Amino acid sequence: MTQYDAKLYRKMVTTPVNEIFIKNKCPNDYIVHFQKITDLDWPDLQQFISNGINRFDKLCILYDALLNDSASWDFFKGERLPREVVDEITHYMSIYHTQKFSKHYEINNWITQNDLWEQFRNIRSLNHHVGGVVVKGIRETYFKITCRLLAISDEGGSRLEKCQPW
Repeated sequence: MTQYDAKLYRKMVTTPVNEIFIKNKCPNDYIVHFQKITDLDWPDLQQFISNGINRFDKLCILYDALLNDSASWDFFKGERLPREVVDEITHYMSIYHTQKFSKHYEINNWITQNDLWEQFRNIRSLNHHVGGVVVKGIRETYFKITCRLLAISDEGGSRLEKCQPW
């Protein structure tokens, strides 16, 4: 057990990170997006960090791994999205908030109208829907993640038949 250290905790509070963790759990994925390690609550830490017996222990384990590229991630239970993907998803969601959209398709339309798809090389796709409609958007996996993180519905559109990264 790690002895509580107020100075270390302050470092954790002030160290910016930008991470998205996913754990596949039936029937829904467990998804968490955080920009400070201390934003993670006990259920989040329980889902992803196998080592440590209390919140501070788990925070210390994660903090060390995030700061030390060579650290082992053996303690981690889940999927950590790559940095470039997280950055693109974060930018994508910031457009949603900045433009005050309420529907997912509005982001894609706005990005298309402003010719910004080059900023989303890792998450973009050509989405083929029922009826032969093809639209620029994001891959199905990232669509589900953004819907969950933005707390918006992923329903209402025509069924997706195929996602083609481009």
